[in-house]
Amino acid sequence: MRRRRDEDLAEGRLPTRAELDVACVDRPVVVVEHDGHSAVGNGAALAAAGIVAGTPDPAGGRIARDASGAPLGPCFEAAAQRLLGAVPSPSLDRMREIARRTFARLPTHGITSAGVILQTDDEGPAGAAGSLEAIAM
Repeated sequence: MRRRRDEDLAEGRLPTRAELDVACVDRPVVVVEHDGHSAVGNGAALAAAGIVAGTPDPAGGRIARDASGAPLGPCFEAAAQRLLGAVPSPSLDRMREIARRTFARLPTHGITSAGVILQTDDEGPAGAAGSLEAIAM
């Protein structure tokens, strides 16, 4: 799972299921938009989430589809949450490691401060994710 922004890609759009399947077909892959409101999955991730041609859009969400109704990979809002819920998240220790490495690199790019929200399923400062806040400060 990796967070990214559309403008990071030459295409200026989310990748498709087919593009992700070329990169990795044997395990679920989910690419998450930087704001968490959309995500795209490869075929294995969509299958793990139970997202197939006949799957209706969830309330408050949308699944991008081709003309035949087959999911293209991109999922928005509630559909993105369904997709994310079907694949394992990095452990809290792995998130700490990634956060430390990322924050350590910021000054080399001229960034001297950052405001971030690091949350997991244990949302908020009282949950497990709250322990990540100290890394960002």
